[in-house]
Amino acid sequence: MENGRVCQIKGGRDGSLTLPLCNFTARVTEEITRDNGVEVSKFFRILGHDYAGNNLPAIEVSASSFPGLNWVVSEWGMRAIIGAGQSVKDCLREAMQLLSQNAQSRHIYTHTGWRHINGQDIFLSQGGAIGCDGVDVDLEPQLQRYFLGTPDPEKLRESVRASLNFLYIADLSVTLPLWTTMYLSPLAEALEPAFTLWLVAVSGSYKSTLSALALCHFGDFDNNHLPASWRDTGNQLEKLLFTAKDLPLVIDDWAPGQDNNKKRELEAKAEHIIRAQGNHQGRGRMRSDTTSRLSYYPRGMLVTSGEHTPSGHSHTARIISVRLEKEMVDLGLMTEAQTKDRHLYRQAMANYIAWLQPNWLERKCELRQKFTQLRAEITNELSDCKIHSRLPDVVAILLIALSTALEFAKSTGELKADEYDLFMNEGRRYFMDMAKEQGEMVEEQRPGQRAIEAIQASLRIGTAVLRNKNDAALTELPSGKTAIGWRDYMNGHTLLDPAATYQVIVQHCAKSNNPYTINELETWRDLNRMGFTEASNDGRPTVMARVTAIPKSFRVVKVKNEAIGLAETTSLPLEGMENV
Repeated sequence: MENGRVCQIKGGRDGSLTLPLCNFTARVTEEITRDNGVEVSKFFRILGHDYAGNNLPAIEVSASSFPGLNWVVSEWGMRAIIGAGQSVKDCLREAMQLLSQNAQSRHIYTHTGWRHINGQDIFLSQGGAIGCDGVDVDLEPQLQRYFLGTPDPEKLRESVRASLNFLYIADLSVTLPLWTTMYLSPLAEALEPAFTLWLVAVSGSYKSTLSALALCHFGDFDNNHLPASWRDTGNQLEKLLFTAKDLPLVIDDWAPGQDNNKKRELEAKAEHIIRAQGNHQGRGRMRSDTTSRLSYYPRGMLVTSGEHTPSGHSHTARIISVRLEKEMVDLGLMTEAQTKDRHLYRQAMANYIAWLQPNWLERKCELRQKFTQLRAEITNELSDCKIHSRLPDVVAILLIALSTALEFAKSTGELKADEYDLFMNEGRRYFMDMAKEQGEMVEEQRPGQRAIEAIQASLRIGTAVLRNKNDAALTELPSGKTAIGWRDYMNGHTLLDPAATYQVIVQHCAKSNNPYTINELETWRDLNRMGFTEASNDGRPTVMARVTAIPKSFRVVKVKNEAIGLAETTSLPLEGMENV
């Protein structure tokens, strides 16, 4: 380096020549490895000066981008000039590497949660790790409030009591699921919770405030500083769920609004994120060279809130709803928690993680065994209820997390045996009730149920009509009315025209701003599974029939009259009624 430039010395006829390669100096000061738990990437931190000795901005360049030196102009602009010539860039790249042999090496973890490093299990959060000193953790800006710090044994009992007091801020039916979810999150690696906790309440019921207060178990949050929002893109939410390993990610207030296009967009985003959390799967991506890119999949817990939950059968089964009313909240206790206790919550969580840490591998195996046993017990207990097969898993996971958290609290001396029994009994009751209520919501959203309700509503308001099977002629219908089938009085069935009926179902749901996206064949299959239709000999949910008004037999859906609310006499629109 001469006169503020990187130069190359060449031998000539009259001696050596000093040829500037550029008008600046630069060297790599740090070789940084960024590790997100699945993928490792290298970056170089580069410091430079222009030829006058002025500092150029410190920059970070990926190892793959470094050799091309295109970053020089994009980062430093017109102040930094590389000389002309075919080999100049290669020579400058080599010179920078040779001048950077003393660069420091740093390994930075870019995710949270459990990692097995150098033979021990540690827990990562912003700035460091529980269980090991000198660990470098740097999260993206949205997650930098997730900071646990170092467990302080002197504050153990005080912090645990503060955390337990959270349970009294509102009705236990609200605080128990929310508090349990916080203590479930560090167990996610073992139990793999595949559901979303959804706080349902009208505006002004303190749902965001309670969510933020609970999240203070992992850092410094309030209702104006939550880590994610439904305004974020789907890709960003996917990445946050991946990065926040073994932590609860709170996505703020789901509010579709009045605009139908925005509502559909938000419904689609919610369906995608909830399904990803429920299946622990990310969206596959490809690079420009057709190789696969890293798929971001959820690795922790998802907590959100809204005035209602998204519609849809499949993702309703992946949600557990907590109902909140404004009157359930004790404003005095909530204010006290916000001003005095919330800074202690993360100390309680740090001590809880330190309590879990010894023999974490063996503890994970024990938790999985408990889950298998308890799931079988819960499934048997709920066998008489119409619930989705996922819901016993949710109840079992929540009960295991609750018992683990309470065992920790009991070990500190801040929880008595009778309090432990009280919370476990109440937790079991509330979690079972939540599963039953969610099961009813899942049934309401199944394709067959929605189809039946659309048929009933269309017949009731007159947009759909039934003809009399004994009519000899088809009368022309007024505009806006669709004939969807025939009433079979002799056999107690209604014969539906599959195509016309499906069209009416789709149109009715679209007008109700709740689109029906299930295909026609799956609709009839689900109705058959629900026992509302009769199947043909080949198992298809349609049968061959002949109606007098049509000269030949064709396939119809044979639906029981009681399924669509028809009795032997009915006031619903029937064409040809005068011939009955």
